[in-house]
Amino acid sequence: NLLDDPVLGPRLMAVSTYCANLLTPPDPRFQGRRMPMALGDNIPYLNNMYVYLAWAGRKKASAAAGHAVWTWEQMGRPAHEPLILLNEHVMDGAIEPLPISGKSTEFPGFGVMLRHGFGSSNETFLTYRQSDFAYGHYDEDQGSFSLFAKGAPLCLDWIDYSPGEREYHNSVNYRPAAFPWLVTPPDRFVSHAEADYVRSREAGLLPDAVSMAMPQDAKAEWQRQLVLVKDTRDPGDATYLVLRDTVATDRPSEWNVWTLARQGAERIEGNIARLQGQFGVDLAMFFYRKPPAALTSTFHHHRTRSYIQMDQDMTRIQSAAPAGGDYGVVLYPLRRGVDREPAVRELPHGGVELTWPGGRRHLVFLFPEPTEVVEGNLTFRGRAAVVKYDEGKPLLIPLECDALEEK
Repeated sequence: NLLDDPVLGPRLMAVSTYCANLLTPPDPRFQGRRMPMALGDNIPYLNNMYVYLAWAGRKKASAAAGHAVWTWEQMGRPAHEPLILLNEHVMDGAIEPLPISGKSTEFPGFGVMLRHGFGSSNETFLTYRQSDFAYGHYDEDQGSFSLFAKGAPLCLDWIDYSPGEREYHNSVNYRPAAFPWLVTPPDRFVSHAEADYVRSREAGLLPDAVSMAMPQDAKAEWQRQLVLVKDTRDPGDATYLVLRDTVATDRPSEWNVWTLARQGAERIEGNIARLQGQFGVDLAMFFYRKPPAALTSTFHHHRTRSYIQMDQDMTRIQSAAPAGGDYGVVLYPLRRGVDREPAVRELPHGGVELTWPGGRRHLVFLFPEPTEVVEGNLTFRGRAAVVKYDEGKPLLIPLECDALEEK
């Protein structure tokens, strides 16, 4: 019995907890069911293989067993093999379902899953792929993210094999000779009630590389920093994403984000792109570090070829640089007819300022290298932090810094 093995048993049951955390918010494309986030070439699919483990692991791994049953229920109780499910005591209610914590979590072997507003109609969920583990086939999706924002699927993966696959993921194409299959885990992950933060790096492989794994000591050619700013009073209000991507090569690069937007409804005005989402949540993209070239949009309709067939309309917003690149972007989801778009700008010291009518103000510090900033009575020293001002009072949120103080 594998479950009795002190090493393989916990690993086997941990699959249930991993799959439970991989479930999206209720998806309007699937009758409001939670589904596994579609990644790589894998579309959302109904799968109950891990539920078979629940009965066997109910005593030694009761939490994982409960997560398995909760996952099965959230997907609408798929029953491709009802006899097996019945034999494994899944269908008779013998195992109590256990919901996930709904908190942001790092999963070694995958990357990071960020979540806010779990259980509310404005739940936000982001997967971040950054891992030194893989098997089977490989997709050029390391360092990419997929996003459900305020309850709606918004910035998702291409979920298919494609030539030149890198550009079909929400990532940066820094054009190495070959992309690594395996990379180092995130260099930094911080979860705070008010914001989550991830920093990772990647380096391409040489043409004659024997191993497809990125060397541990490789000099970073692409560094990604990501902050999910969370509104703790109302998850549907000022919850948004800030990205800083730096490319340290002399090769051209392209920055890509794919959105589930309405065809032809995108508007690009200078360094701002606005898109109408297909499910009631729109997106304003502010390139606060002015791109060297004009932003472009591309529409694609395609039908997936893996596992099950699924039609998908997607619009890509792309920025590009002739050599290297330094991309700074705020992705601000907007509930249509409810939310007001903030004003976004980069301040002279390099921080990002967001302001709203009524006096609310956010400062987001996101620097590739440790940097010191002094603004009035505020001192910051480090790579990442957020400061929220509400009615003039600062809320300090350190993420990756040595100093963040208001005197």
